[in-house]
Amino acid sequence: MYDMKSGINEPIEWYLIFTNAKYSHWVWRFIDKKMGHVYAVKDLNPYQWLVVQPCVNMTYVNILLKSQFPVIRAIADADDDIIKVSSIVKPGVRGGLNWFNCVEQVKALIGMKSFWTLTPKQLHRKLLETRNGQRNAKC
Repeated sequence: MYDMKSGINEPIEWYLIFTNAKYSHWVWRFIDKKMGHVYAVKDLNPYQWLVVQPCVNMTYVNILLKSQFPVIRAIADADDDIIKVSSIVKPGVRGGLNWFNCVEQVKALIGMKSFWTLTPKQLHRKLLETRNGQRNAKC
């Protein structure tokens, strides 16, 4: 987390869940339907998960209890792919396209600046290529 007073930037751990698109939209003609959406989950404390669900028209933010979802895999569907990433926001670095979709919102959340990463599948591939992501880490 970035401390405004000291300027210290510590990594934040996120789980990115890559899943099928849950509803239809015209943009799905251009992307892989098997990996049509991405959302982020953070281990908030010993009792709660923070879920950031970016959608086309708005972003949903939910708190889930670990008593109902004890492990990250319990939040995701069985065939979803989970990648664990550490985010570090670099002050002064320009962002990407910044259109309102799940990929751009998740990239902003984890501090990733990759202009041509536009679809969930591209984000998935980029994270695994750069070794910033750990596939299904402790899920």
